[in-house]
Amino acid sequence: MLRSKRLDDDGVAKLKIPAKRVTIPDPECRGHYVRVTPKGHKTFWAVARDPSGKQMWKLIGDADAMKIEDARDKARKIIRAIRAAVAGEITEDTTFEGIAMGWFKARVVDRKLRSETKTGALLKKRIIPAFAGMEFVDVRRKHITTLLDQIQARSGVRQADIALSIISGICGWHGKRDEEYDSPIIRGMKREEKNDRDRVLTDSEIRTLWRADGLLGNFTKLALLTGQRREKLLTMRYDDVRNGVWYIRSEAREKGNGVELRLPTIALEILKQQRQICPGPRVFDCPITRLRNLKLRFDRKHPMQPWVLHDLRRTSRTRMAEAGVMNVVAELVLGHAQRGVEAIYNRHAYFEEKAEALEKLAAKLADIIYERKAA
Repeated sequence: MLRSKRLDDDGVAKLKIPAKRVTIPDPECRGHYVRVTPKGHKTFWAVARDPSGKQMWKLIGDADAMKIEDARDKARKIIRAIRAAVAGEITEDTTFEGIAMGWFKARVVDRKLRSETKTGALLKKRIIPAFAGMEFVDVRRKHITTLLDQIQARSGVRQADIALSIISGICGWHGKRDEEYDSPIIRGMKREEKNDRDRVLTDSEIRTLWRADGLLGNFTKLALLTGQRREKLLTMRYDDVRNGVWYIRSEAREKGNGVELRLPTIALEILKQQRQICPGPRVFDCPITRLRNLKLRFDRKHPMQPWVLHDLRRTSRTRMAEAGVMNVVAELVLGHAQRGVEAIYNRHAYFEEKAEALEKLAAKLADIIYERKAA
């Protein structure tokens, strides 16, 4: 922030274009500022603290379109309103937290996205604290990169890329509302080079993973035996399984699931073992962070090529193909929707075929685990 001599209309007009944005205080009116951007855009602002002590910035107007005395008059009214918290006076929070929470409400909460809880947790616990007290436009690439480095070191590449996606969304949203704003996000900041993974666990890795016990062991085994998404397993309840059939709960806007799956005997036995760890009502009554920590601990003891939980789903699909399961049936087990004419006219539920597919998958996994040679 620069100090300034007395400002008048002519002085504002002659302010030099800076290399980076500057905010110049007005000596004639405390709390009134002139902001100048590298593109030469000049605006009047007012700033004050509300009764809770939070600093609030309010845009007054374009400096090329109004006289400074008019701006001062408006600034005094705005400052009084902020300090008194007068109803009806809307202040604009231009801090990173203010802009970020505006994006979260408009693009996540109001749209009722399924990712609201996870996005909100990462935003409030990791992203916003990293930029506490900073003006949104002062958050630059170096600040974001430092945060991503910290998240990657603590929680892995995937979590860092999710944080980057959130920050990128916030910057893009704000950029549509401020023509002077240049987003610090550029191509190449993503940590994971490939978007489409092709990782499938080898026979040896399946045997290694099958030796895992406790919560992680039961989770990974059921993931391999059913091919369902991580979220479906984490929300699975014991009362969802009736007479050996898992009636998978559906949620609004979800990608799809196996709907009704008759589980093989070995999967039912794993559920019985899991009940001793988590009595219920959920089969895996734990946050995803605990599962990640257990996986990290397992990886340190049993070094394998890098893998993520979603790779288990791809492994299941591949092993079903090896076991001779028809493509349409395997895809329906995973919850992938049929396409084209098939999706319109074929209304068959494939319940028995999906049950047979899971039996073949279980047999294939058993051959791998016990190293039985194919006949």
